[in-house]
Amino acid sequence: MKKSIAFLINSLEFGGAQRVFIDDANAFLREGYKVTFFVLYEGKTEDALASELDAGVELVHLAARSAFDGKALRRCAYYVKQNSIGTLITTLNDGNRSGQWVALMVPHLRLIEREANTLSTKTFLQKMLDVVFFWVPYKVIAVSSEIQKSLIRLRPFSRKKILLLPNAVTLPPLRDTFAERAGVAAPVRILSVGRLTEQKNYALLIEALGTLHQEGLDFLLTIVGEGVLRESLEERIQRAGLKERVSLLGHLSHAAVLEQYAQADIFVSTSRWEGSPNVVLEALSYGLPVVATAVGGVPDVVTDGVEGVLVPSEDTAALAKALKSLIKDPALRKKLGTAARRHVERDFSREARFARLRGIVEAA
Repeated sequence: MKKSIAFLINSLEFGGAQRVFIDDANAFLREGYKVTFFVLYEGKTEDALASELDAGVELVHLAARSAFDGKALRRCAYYVKQNSIGTLITTLNDGNRSGQWVALMVPHLRLIEREANTLSTKTFLQKMLDVVFFWVPYKVIAVSSEIQKSLIRLRPFSRKKILLLPNAVTLPPLRDTFAERAGVAAPVRILSVGRLTEQKNYALLIEALGTLHQEGLDFLLTIVGEGVLRESLEERIQRAGLKERVSLLGHLSHAAVLEQYAQADIFVSTSRWEGSPNVVLEALSYGLPVVATAVGGVPDVVTDGVEGVLVPSEDTAALAKALKSLIKDPALRKKLGTAARRHVERDFSREARFARLRGIVEAA
């Protein structure tokens, strides 16, 4: 009889947590597990990434109204019981909370929570519920050392069950982009990938590049992602005189996003907070030097001056200085990019991460 495992997430909209869960679900299926994928909420784009699930993964929409929707949670618990599912892996605040209620309804179920939020991004109620229900999950996976430490501070009595397991990526074929472009005077291609939201803080990036444009530096910026701030971002681009230098591509398929990495020279992330950012890992795997704000799990994957340059959050001058140094110095881009690729090969392979996750799931 096949072992059964299930995943529970808020939605299948575009996002790093969604891609991690899809990859994990597919990996367990390929290892012979029976895999169920619960989606908590419905929305306009709830199935945006559903096509990336392997055909053998059973997709179940719970159509919940909240993380406390009794009808949806009872349906999930009934499904878990009927299909003898032994492990449920959850992520994001609502997904983790719903998973706790399901685990309380199914005593044999082992709950593994993936936590990508620091205490600073949680509400007071969320923190209190985390403390009250600390005993429910079998294990809690923190995606960065900062998150692991914050969880231990909040729940020191459950220290032993809080494990560090960063995200990982599949290594692409090695392309020596920098060798091919060394010394070329064409515009330096800068890439950023992320939703157009306050978290990603693209206003900071546009302000910094506006300064560099006034100094006469030659660059092109591509932003992949969609969001509620698109209109205001377009206005900022216009005011900064960057309309001919910045392209907003909106949502792209994952394959198309990977092609953008392959064509870029520099990757930049200006987030105000992050867990373990997949896009940064993907950029490193393509041998791109990374300029990023030193928030959340970013310092876990980028060492300042080795694979990229880290700058303080909200510091326009520091960001402009870091980008300027890489735009003007192709040799530095190549040096950092080469180190970036080696770093991912050594420390962030998807195969090694899945082996650890499977060990956690299969531990007695």
